[in-house]
Amino acid sequence: MTFLFFPQYHERYKTVYFKKMIRSSLTRADKIISVSYSTTKDIISCFPQTDRRKISTIHNSAAEVFHPCADRAEVKRQTQPYALPDKYLLYVGTLEPRKNIIGLLKAYSALDRSLRDAYKLVIVGKKGWHYADVYKYVEEHGLNDRVVFAGYVAEEVLPFVYNGASLFIYPSFYEGFGIPVLEALKCGLPVITSNLSSMPEIAGQAAILIDPNRSEEIAGAIARVLGDEKYAGEMRRLSLAQARNFSWQKCAAETMAVYREVLADQSSKGGE
Repeated sequence: MTFLFFPQYHERYKTVYFKKMIRSSLTRADKIISVSYSTTKDIISCFPQTDRRKISTIHNSAAEVFHPCADRAEVKRQTQPYALPDKYLLYVGTLEPRKNIIGLLKAYSALDRSLRDAYKLVIVGKKGWHYADVYKYVEEHGLNDRVVFAGYVAEEVLPFVYNGASLFIYPSFYEGFGIPVLEALKCGLPVITSNLSSMPEIAGQAAILIDPNRSEEIAGAIARVLGDEKYAGEMRRLSLAQARNFSWQKCAAETMAVYREVLADQSSKGGE
């Protein structure tokens, strides 16, 4: 749906192609599985001709490897190849404009000097469209010694990267689901994420929800968590509680139910 809401973040031929193909797919489908209620709402908004009764909202989850790890030595050993700092703030996701990494960098720059000295910012993810703007911002604002680009991290190591962080920040402008948010919740991290699209739905009451267009608001949320250990501890507890609402087992069972519904309907009509 980002091709429809944020065409400026994609190549034009892709926005034209996906708008046409999504409309065609919605029309032809017997059933539609949406990964969040936010996406369901967006489908109806963008394609009002769609029969709402065809849509089943089934949440994604995150892999079982994402969970708290109290063994700090193991966290250090697993993440050693990435040369991560001892204390850091974490972002995980593709480097592209929609993810609002520039906004995150502005917020980090606005932190008190003592916080920037104590906590580096680790950015994990592949280079995406217009990724060079992120590196340019870091260079022009003298953040080279404060921002660590870890690049792609294998899934078996990624949980340890989460566990080594003091908090997770995901100020994206739009997500259909936002799996990195759930991965962080499952690892028991304090989470700061956007108050837009699906992110409030996934984070629930566990995260601090911010306006991604206001870097000062992001900075204030970061300072609040880092400045109050008791509050950060409560956020960790809420993260784990919220994460328990999602599982791939539940997702699979609900998906199978949709397939059975379609098959039963076809059978009643004499189809195969």
